[in-house]
Amino acid sequence: MCRYRRNYAISAVLLFFCVKIPLSAQAGRPPHPRPPRPGNDAAAPMPARPIELHMVTRVLEKGGVEAWNSDTYRVTAPGRPVGLKIVGENVAVYVQFTPYPRRNRQGVLVAQGQIFTETTEGGLQCRTMLQTVPLEYGEQVFFFPLGSGSSDDEAHIEIQIEMNHYEGLPVTDNPALPQ
Repeated sequence: MCRYRRNYAISAVLLFFCVKIPLSAQAGRPPHPRPPRPGNDAAAPMPARPIELHMVTRVLEKGGVEAWNSDTYRVTAPGRPVGLKIVGENVAVYVQFTPYPRRNRQGVLVAQGQIFTETTEGGLQCRTMLQTVPLEYGEQVFFFPLGSGSSDDEAHIEIQIEMNHYEGLPVTDNPALPQ
């Protein structure tokens, strides 16, 4: 009888070490998440087709003279905002454009902004805005954060925006190799 119990005890110990039981399952804890695979950007997955925003920004001084301009291309995922910041002597404009695709080559562009201006008394004035603009891909829309600037006595900011599907880099027959 002693031999039987000893074999049983040895078999039970071997069985315990051969069977893998996760400790998290015993303690009632959820298992640890898998680490991201090399080469994948786990922080910013792009579940849908990327969208390219082409923004041409101009600052027009009094009299319609162009004081500054910028031509920017930004690639983003649908629903992720693209920010734009313009800071001048007495004004700061922070704008975010968030593209949302729709059917039939149409989309919606949501523009959110904050405008900080210095008052004549030396204080600071803040205005916020939110605009939703339906548009087609390839269509150009204009956005005026300070107003349309219909008067030539005032400076104004003009942002021209075009939303397109991101097509990637152009393919050439003889690509240049990095040196």
